[in-house]
Amino acid sequence: MKKGQIIFIQTTIFLLIVLSSCSLENKTWNFAKSNNDISSFEYYIENYPYGEYLDSAKKNISNIRESQKEKPLIISKILSTPIAPWDNKECKEICLQLSISAPQSEKYKIESKEKGFEIVKQYFESRGIKVLPINQNCETKLLVNLKMKSFGASYFNFGYLYTGYEIRGTYVLKADGQIPIKGSIFKEEPIAKQVEKKTQYGGTTYKADLIRTVGPKPFSPFPNLISLLLNKDFLSKLWDTPDLNSLLPETQLPEYYMNYVYRSFCSPELYDRGRASNIIMSHNFDRNPEEIIPLITYNLSNYCLRDQNIKYRNLGFKVLEKMGGNAIDAVPILIELIASRNTISSTNHYIDLKNNNIEDVLETISGHKNEQMNDISSWRAWWFNYKKSGQGK
Repeated sequence: MKKGQIIFIQTTIFLLIVLSSCSLENKTWNFAKSNNDISSFEYYIENYPYGEYLDSAKKNISNIRESQKEKPLIISKILSTPIAPWDNKECKEICLQLSISAPQSEKYKIESKEKGFEIVKQYFESRGIKVLPINQNCETKLLVNLKMKSFGASYFNFGYLYTGYEIRGTYVLKADGQIPIKGSIFKEEPIAKQVEKKTQYGGTTYKADLIRTVGPKPFSPFPNLISLLLNKDFLSKLWDTPDLNSLLPETQLPEYYMNYVYRSFCSPELYDRGRASNIIMSHNFDRNPEEIIPLITYNLSNYCLRDQNIKYRNLGFKVLEKMGGNAIDAVPILIELIASRNTISSTNHYIDLKNNNIEDVLETISGHKNEQMNDISSWRAWWFNYKKSGQGK
């Protein structure tokens, strides 16, 4: 064979290899675009780190992450949540009167009233109930009365310092023809045993029992205004109902309660999210996956993995695990949750589901067992090929 023929054959083979490689890359890219999830685009990047569509893949990943921050459409609609003890009476407006007695500090009294009104207002309006000042004409009225007092003592050479407090109060929600719903508040912090003085940058601060900041003037004793004004005992009296908690799995929840449960499941407030999660776990895990999966994955991505309380993180995973193969569309998000654990604090690396973690839930949903624990590349490859085979339609 002549030298020219050899060169021609070698060149032809090389071009065929290049064309084949390009064709394979294009196919991979087209499948990734068709899947349109982070795992598929990451799969493309892992296999073609210098590929033609590298920038597009990164841009798509960024766009998907931004879209995951948006609340699911199903919870954008807000229906007013009825008051359970009043035979589920629909309440669209509440007039709020927030009375705070703080004789030691007029400044903190005014600030606490303003902030407190906004907290209660936001909470009820998220349930479709408008909150108005008490001077408005409302059929339903919420009266909150708080008395707060700061306590102090003399500490060594520091003089008299306020280091403790006591808060007492009551709630009353009332309307004509209805039995008033009442709740109470009691919160106290004893006077500190020790106080330390620290001078820095020309300023002086005091620490009580190494934690609390204290001072020579009465301070606002509210430790956490949200948990104080929205205490669980009172809220449970408003929303809890025997009918809701004793529903059979096949029973259809009324639309307003389903609306409340869905929105509460994506709430940053642990009490609401935990209660909604328990209801979904008990009765509605097998509802339309197109509704449940966006709720759970939004909740997991935006709240649960940041919580120190592991109970609320686990509920979302348990719902997906109970859905089994019906939750298959949650697989790419769970894969990326595993991948993101390196950026989460070490206490949150493994999600405790009776000694299991996210990957165990992933295996239950997908029916696929990864040979190597936490091998993200293998999971991405499996998901990509699963979708490619047409099973994921």
